Amino acid sequence: MKEPEDKKMRRRSANFTKNEVAALMFLIKKYKNQIDSKLMGTNSNKMKDHAWKKIAEEFNSLPGTIENPRSASILRNKYNNLKKLSKHKTVKKYAPDFAIDDEGQSSSIHYEYEGDFDG
Repeated sequence: MKEPEDKKMRRRSANFTKNEVAALMFLIKKYKNQIDSKLMGTNSNKMKDHAWKKIAEEFNSLPGTIENPRSASILRNKYNNLKKLSKHKTVKKYAPDFAIDDEGQSSSIHYEYEGDFDG
């Protein structure tokens, strides 16, 4: 199926460098209370959006980011992906029997019970 010609393809941005990830994590520590708040509602969502805008502003003012500026939504998405990756690696390391493999399949565990069920 062919895409309509008037529909523009989104241009892929450059991958994050290690320095950019480190800078993002440094800024996230600064605003951690706001962006990871469990509160929900209009005011807390506005507070989170404001924090992400401040992170983007500070991030883009750092040396080395001028040629490839990142929006608040891109930085937020990168942070969420880093959290998911971290959780995935932790599960794989500490609970390999429950881990999901690289193809997204969960490994099955088979326990055999020897004895009676009466106690």
